[in-house]
Amino acid sequence: MQQDPHANFLARLTFPEPTRELSIEVDLVAEMAILNPFDFFLAETAEQFPFEYDAGERSELAPYLVRTRSGSLFRLPRLDSAGAAPSISWSI
Repeated sequence: MQQDPHANFLARLTFPEPTRELSIEVDLVAEMAILNPFDFFLAETAEQFPFEYDAGERSELAPYLVRTRSGSLFRLPRLDSAGAAPSISWSI
């Protein structure tokens, strides 16, 4: 078992010899719990908008952020049900 940088658990199998068949049986137990989605601490750096991300956060969030001509960061819009993003326009 391994854990990726986002804390997901991964099972990695290696096969030293060629094989003709692979059979995997999965058993799952899910814990159901009621969680308060607002039970978190807000980082001091996020208390005032606009705020800046540190280098590590910018790297991880890069696919979801776009930098405007003025240099500010905006979130990209969510994709619609067909997988297309609406157009983005702004003026300076």
